[in-house]
Amino acid sequence: MKNINEIFEELTEEIFLKLLELSPQQGSGLGLHEYDGRVGDISLKGIENEKKVFRDFLKRLSDTDREKLSSGNKLSYDIAVWGLESSLFDYDVIQSYRKNPMNYAFMFSDIHNYISRNYAPFDERLKSVINIIDKIPESLKTAEEILDREIPAVLCKYAKQFSLGYEEFFKGELLEEIKSKIIDESLIADYLKKNRDFVANAAHDLRSPLAAIQSSVEVTVEKQRTVEEYEDL
Repeated sequence: MKNINEIFEELTEEIFLKLLELSPQQGSGLGLHEYDGRVGDISLKGIENEKKVFRDFLKRLSDTDREKLSSGNKLSYDIAVWGLESSLFDYDVIQSYRKNPMNYAFMFSDIHNYISRNYAPFDERLKSVINIIDKIPESLKTAEEILDREIPAVLCKYAKQFSLGYEEFFKGELLEEIKSKIIDESLIADYLKKNRDFVANAAHDLRSPLAAIQSSVEVTVEKQRTVEEYEDL
């Protein structure tokens, strides 16, 4: 029969793997390449699923007698509870998924890792990049539907700056790397033909939801407000 520490360690391993399944970009960033080319579900349905998963894990952790764990596992227990409760607090109270467009700008920030890290043949890494790029329009459409119509201007400002960086990467560094790493000219031509329009417009697709939201009704940081108005934000 397994002791309480062995059971707890299996639970924490399950939590870790489930979190990577829900946010595969983190797994890829950790060097776990089975998560390459994948993007998490940012839809409201996906968020509700995450919340259910987090609450279920918290319930299972609460059923564990912390005082009977080893000192190291007590620390792991506290970290796990803190992480899950913090995530639920963000979803339920802060609701950054509705208020901060940077959440969506950061979604694709790890694309550069596929190019800069020489962990596999370039062709394979490029396929992962293409898989992620293909998901950008759908992800941004979801973001536009979820984000509040009133968003602080400073958040829109920096999210749009990030999108300019993507534009430079898609049009510049990514294409240059493809040309320098792939010898087969027909493969390069095929890639450019299939992806030319999207690569050219990818950054525009990133900026347009933010521009639409700002033009609809922008909450500026400079405007003087009463305490009550700030509470309403």
